[in-house]
Amino acid sequence: SEASGGLVEMVPQRVAPGHQASFHAFNSPLNESAVLAFEYGYTLGDPDALVCWEAQFGDFANCAQAVIDEFIASGEEKWGQASAITLLLPHGYDGQGPNHSSARLERFLQLTNDDPDHLPGASPEDIRNIERAFDILDVNKNEFIQEDDVQTYMEEHLDEFKFGEFQNAWEAWMKVTRMVRPKIAEGISRSDWRAVMKQLYRRNAEKDANMFVLNVSTPAQYFHVLRRQAHRPFKKPLVLMAPKYLLHHAKATSAFEDFGEKAFFSRIIIDYNPLGPQEAGLADNTRHLAITKSGAPVTVPLESVRRMILCSGQMYYTLSNARRARKIK
Repeated sequence: SEASGGLVEMVPQRVAPGHQASFHAFNSPLNESAVLAFEYGYTLGDPDALVCWEAQFGDFANCAQAVIDEFIASGEEKWGQASAITLLLPHGYDGQGPNHSSARLERFLQLTNDDPDHLPGASPEDIRNIERAFDILDVNKNEFIQEDDVQTYMEEHLDEFKFGEFQNAWEAWMKVTRMVRPKIAEGISRSDWRAVMKQLYRRNAEKDANMFVLNVSTPAQYFHVLRRQAHRPFKKPLVLMAPKYLLHHAKATSAFEDFGEKAFFSRIIIDYNPLGPQEAGLADNTRHLAITKSGAPVTVPLESVRRMILCSGQMYYTLSNARRARKIK
């Protein structure tokens, strides 16, 4: 302390309750290519570390484009080197001029190996396989199956169970199932089975992706995507568009329950859906804004909606502000 003539280093993340990993922040030089290459190599040497490289502005990734193309986007395919490097790229046309506006989202989308016309679990072949598996498991033909029957079937028919990966695969299946069907002891209906298996198809497809590119819209989403990046059973690069505008925008907030145990990252957020705390597992992220100060609902009931707009990031808040200004529900 100053009174004793010395300095004391204080890092709040290191004194948080519970078992915490170490936290280090470094102010690196503006040599993006060298620094990002170093961070990429660090993720290979310590795959359990969550390594984040944040550009001052997303445009600065320009100077590291060779590292992104040759290593981050294609390193796993070429050399089998899996990396969980995370790029935090401020992105948004906020009037700050050249090199301070765009992380060039389109470049990263072009670098992904995802097929935009294919949704895992939704193709005719996938649907047939899902239905066929349920018919096999539904021995009593009463449109319900039991957990033990599913486990036996997986052990006998799925390769990942035969080669010692049973525990991880089974835990993933159970986690998704309990999320969709909390009362699993009562059995799983055909509709629940479809929902569970479609989720598993999508999760399995993520293993084949070369990297993930996201533009999150709320603090809770930002938290969950970083947490998911640290805990994934497989390693993939993550590119996050992170508008600086949302750092200080009053409406860019999340309720406490959206950071809790029952909350998770959501691909789609329902706009101002007025859910109660007991429904925190749905992770809406905006329900705390669903009513006005007087208690009136902000939006009309879902069945009354006539127009739907898909957007992400700060674009949502721009549209939301315009809607409020025009008093449109």
